[in-house]
Order: sequence, then structure tokens, then C-alpha cells
Amino acid sequence: MVRTDKVAWVAGGLIAGITLMAALASAGPSRAQTASAASAAPAALDFEVFRTRVQPVFLNKRKGLARCFVCHSQGTTFRLQPLAPGVLPGQDCLVDLRDLQQRDTLAAKLFNEAQDLSSDRNAQYAWLGEVASRLGVDWENILRSRLFHLMNPAEVTDIARRGFDVQLHTHRHRTPRDKSAFCREVIENRRILEELAGRPATHFCYPSGDVDPIFLPWLRELEVETATTTRVGGLARAEHDPLLLPRYTDTMTQPEVWFESWVSGAGAIFDRRGA
Repeated sequence: MVRTDKVAWVAGGLIAGITLMAALASAGPSRAQTASAASAAPAALDFEVFRTRVQPVFLNKRKGLARCFVCHSQGTTFRLQPLAPGVLPGQDCLVDLRDLQQRDTLAAKLFNEAQDLSSDRNAQYAWLGEVASRLGVDWENILRSRLFHLMNPAEVTDIARRGFDVQLHTHRHRTPRDKSAFCREVIENRRILEELAGRPATHFCYPSGDVDPIFLPWLRELEVETATTTRVGGLARAEHDPLLLPRYTDTMTQPEVWFESWVSGAGAIFDRRGA
């Protein structure tokens, strides 16, 4: 048997990826989801997103850095090794995590189990907690630290009541190139935000600045009025496409004078980072 205190290292990448994808797929205010459960279609987990975008974080080479896989596959007691049957829920045979095919098969099976629970957020979170517990991962700490969400439903309602305008994103911070999947993301986000904020959601921000021309007609069909990119190109002007507006991204690391320069328009004179 694989010792429980080492399983977090043995399958660290696996649980991190599955937890991330499942949490993102089920992320969202539970109050709104409960109220609309009858009309909401179950959110689909995308194993291809995990395989192509999450798993590479642990496996791909990065300049000047060691891959997670290298340190945990050889030369250490904390390394990828066979998982004995029963370590994970529904795992009825030994799985050698050093074998890519076996690893992908196990991950796909766990994703399918999470997908089966996607219509019941509480049940899905309970299942994730069980997986985390068996891997020696502190699931409650993950929830407390808000790794997968920034605000809860009560906080969204509160800031909207105090005058902040809460507007659209894709609900799971994904930008699928499939029209129906993309529109479902926006529609679900709009439904939940409008219920919490009590006002129309017609303005959009591209997740991670991921802009593709194919999104524009889809957003227009959804009656989205404006959309902001992460491009720095001065103040928005009349000639800008309303769905491709430049934006100054303000963060806590930006000095006050730099923010003021962009509000006044002076920042655009000195900045040459793009249009």
C-alpha cells in the first residue's frame, strides 16, 4: 500500500488539476443555482482542457525551471509510483502514475464522476473533499483560502447594493471556441449575476484577455453592449469597436500617479505597449 501521508506527493498534480477543473465547473453562487436548478443544464467538465491546459503545468518544460514531474518521478522518496487499489474513490485496480496512459485514464474516470455530480454542487464538493482527504490534501483550507473564487453570493449582493456595477465574464473563466459552449458560459453568468445584483448584465470582460474575432457576433447575439480587452491603448474613443475596448488594468501594485495619468489620458502619450 502507498502511505497516506505520501499520496499528496504521489498524485499532487492529479488532484490539483481535477480539483481546479471541477471547482471551476461548479463555481458560482449556490443560492442562485438552487433557485434556478430546474432550468439550468448541468455544467460540463472538459477533460481536454485539463489534459492540454492544466496537466502541462506539471509536466511541460519551462525555461530555467524544473518540471514538477522530474522531482517527483525519480531520485526522491516522494515520487510518482503505483497507486494501490482503493486509494481513490472507485479505483478498483492498481494505477501506475508514471505511465501517461494509466494516469490519463484515471484522471478521465475522476472527471466523469465529478461530471455526474455537477448538477448538485454540495454533493460534488463532498466528493471532492473525500478525494482530497484520501490524498492528504486539506480541502477545507482550499475552500477557506478561496483559491477558486473571489467573492461569495452575499458579498456580490452587498457591493451591488452599495453602488458597484457587477458585470459579465464567462462563468468558469473559459473561452471555448464552440458557439453553444461559449454562449452557455455567458448566459449562466448573466443569470446568476442579475439575480444577485438586481440589474441587467450587458457589459463583458474577456477572461485573461483572450479575444477572438469569432466571439464578436456571438456577443452581439447575446445583446452584450460593450466588452473590454486587456490591451493598453489609451482611452476608449468613438472609433473603437464597442466589443474591443482598451482597458487600463488597475491593481494594488500600480502607483497612484500611474492610475491618475491614465484617467487624465496622459498615460497613453508615454505608453507604447499596444493599441
